[in-house]
Amino acid sequence: MKPPPFEHHAPASVADAVALLSALEDAKVLAGGQSLVPLLNFRLARPAHLVDVNGLDELARVTERDGGVAVGATVRQADAERHPLLRDRCPLVPMALRHVAHAVIRNRGTVCGSLAHADPAAELPAVLLALGGHVVAQSPRGERAIEAADLFLGAFETALAPDELVTEAWFPVHDAADVGLMEESRRHGDFAMAGVVRHRDRLALFGVAPTPVLADPADPARGLTPSGDLEASPEFKLQLVRVLAERVREAPHHPDPPPTGGRESRGRGGGISVNGVSRPAPRSQRRLLSDYLRGELGLTGTHVGCEHGVCGCCTVLLDGRPVRSCLLLAVQAEGHEVTTIEGLAPDGGPLHPVQQAFHECHGLQCGFCTPGFVLAVTGLLAERPDPTPAEIDEGIAGNLCRCTGYASIRRSVRRAAELLRERP
Repeated sequence: MKPPPFEHHAPASVADAVALLSALEDAKVLAGGQSLVPLLNFRLARPAHLVDVNGLDELARVTERDGGVAVGATVRQADAERHPLLRDRCPLVPMALRHVAHAVIRNRGTVCGSLAHADPAAELPAVLLALGGHVVAQSPRGERAIEAADLFLGAFETALAPDELVTEAWFPVHDAADVGLMEESRRHGDFAMAGVVRHRDRLALFGVAPTPVLADPADPARGLTPSGDLEASPEFKLQLVRVLAERVREAPHHPDPPPTGGRESRGRGGGISVNGVSRPAPRSQRRLLSDYLRGELGLTGTHVGCEHGVCGCCTVLLDGRPVRSCLLLAVQAEGHEVTTIEGLAPDGGPLHPVQQAFHECHGLQCGFCTPGFVLAVTGLLAERPDPTPAEIDEGIAGNLCRCTGYASIRRSVRRAAELLRERP
């Protein structure tokens, strides 16, 4: 469950990134990494080179132009979800992002990365198709716009050439009253068994074909031949399409309150700051942040469970935001501040309010998942000091407690919020 050998490249500009993709054989672009790194860890992907574009500020912008909003290739899903321009001019995008995985994944995942990954069960490709948007790709041959209808060729397959870099996704401006999204999944944040995106009378389906597909509004299930899986039979998926299509036409859109908090800083180089102390660079470019913290720094409070981003045991804070350290290369943390469980309460000091709350409310049992929960809750309360029950559930949904101590964990979150408010 470790990445295979590869060479890591950190281009200084988009032009450098394009040149690398053109010159290198078997190279992949690394942006959010929330889909790519699990594939690396499972050895399902074995690229010889990774071209890391996270340091390119020119790809981190959200701008309005040509009757739409352009989202740069390194804009995090969490930032797009809260961006006022998208919420005001393209509300379907933040609406869809609320359904994408869990908040801790959206803190690293990118909008363009989801489109380039082309998972048939993902929300954003269907959003791009329903709205009639496009992506912009750059290569040594120049720049081209690829319409959504031409972008998705099959499951995890796009029209992008190996030497093309997606620089932005463009979504047309639309009114909140004209759009909607409905999906059915086992729990919030899981991949959808079936989903429907509406833009006026236009319906796009996801989770029921190798690509997102436009549906006949009169009979959305017409022509579909979905495959069954462990979650749903083909017949059940067809029924879901019919029901969800009817609901998405009737349900009014009530925008969620915007999340608070700022975006991460964008450092590069200068070593890694861990718990306020500058640390040396990792010994290997392929070293995961979780292994760097545990194996090279001896910070074993960061626990390792699934190593593909599901359990949340390895959660740490990156520039104050919860992230999965098993889905982040250590070299990607250079120039950033990492906080582990050891950094919340230094040796000999008082417990952090979140730790104190977990102690008072018995929010831990075996303790294996506890560091991840504590750091996830710390990040949640930094953004929402007085969370609602629903916000608490969403904030901890990306972490699994094998002892099923969720009732005590919820009490711990509420108590932690009280202690933080009382903190001088």
